Amino acid sequence: METIVILVCYNGKWVTSKKMCKYEGGDSKGLIIPRTIKFAELLDRVHQIGNTNNREDNVCLKFSVLVASNEWKHIKIEDDDDFYEVQF
Repeated sequence: METIVILVCYNGKWVTSKKMCKYEGGDSKGLIIPRTIKFAELLDRVHQIGNTNNREDNVCLKFSVLVASNEWKHIKIEDDDDFYEVQF
């Protein structure tokens, strides 16, 4: 089974400063997932890590891509199509 490693950051907040958006504070955890994971399964794992309720708490998943020297673009992941687009 082929896997990928992702970093889950939680209990922090997205901050915009000087046209740059970054995630500050909170905790982070590395997660090894199968490349074939479905978005709903990933979301369940993220809820487990953050100790949140998937019926009551809203989770925003973003993938960071380096687009230029020291400039990152943050792509929102909302479904299986988005998730498969960002996998290498």
